[in-house]
Amino acid sequence: MCYDIFILGCLMDGPHHGYNIKKLLSERFSACTTINNNTLYSLLRRYEQ
Repeated sequence: MCYDIFILGCLMDGPHHGYNIKKLLSERFSACTTINNNTLYSLLRRYEQ
């Protein structure tokens, strides 16, 4: 799954914490995928730069 697209979609609605993004991902795609905290926060750091 392409986490970039999902995360950017969440951030278009406004600022979100990593915990909230992970929770939204789990609610929408729980049967398909999960995201590791290291992956999530490294993506968020990349967007911040």
